[in-house]
Amino acid sequence: MKRAIILLAVMLILAGCSSPILNKPDTAGTAFSKLKDLDLPEETERMIVSSATIRLKSDEPDSVHNRVIEFALSCNGYILYSGEGRTTIRIPAACFKPIMSDIETLGKLLSKEITGKDVTEEYHDLQTRLDNAEKTRLRYLALLNTAKNLDEILRIERELERLNQAIEQLKGKIERLSHIVAYSSITVETTEPTRPGPVGYAFYGLYQGIKWLFVWN
Repeated sequence: MKRAIILLAVMLILAGCSSPILNKPDTAGTAFSKLKDLDLPEETERMIVSSATIRLKSDEPDSVHNRVIEFALSCNGYILYSGEGRTTIRIPAACFKPIMSDIETLGKLLSKEITGKDVTEEYHDLQTRLDNAEKTRLRYLALLNTAKNLDEILRIERELERLNQAIEQLKGKIERLSHIVAYSSITVETTEPTRPGPVGYAFYGLYQGIKWLFVWN
């Protein structure tokens, strides 16, 4: 009888100790569920300035450069330079790869270089500086309305003039940076096949004669 009572008491103690553990809420699972519901910031879109240099060998270099110009104009691009065996064009970034492929068919490809410069941080830095300058200008305009004497008015106007110049410069830099991101540049350089002169032809004929003495088809 005593043994049964002791066994029953032990079972009750174990049940009392285990129940809080079994009923404890799953805090880790809840935290993970909340983390999944958070709106995490998306990765900033990178701003890349793309450029390329293509070197071609062609018997008709002028024709090659004329075609390169036609490619640029057909894609709403424009010409930066053309002359002396070199042409540089700017085209919308979406046309960069297709026009590169078209240019490579205009002659024998000697080399191709493609570069990309990330200007994302530079762009955001300029934009932040512009925002700060414009906010400062607004504060000076508010001060101008409350200026009490001519000296204060002149001092505020000098600061406003300085800020206006800085704002225009920043806007110009931002506009230029946006443009070169939107428009990629391609430079095409051409060389003509080398042709031997009169002496070269003489040596070439001599070579062919000697070759005939030793090699028969």
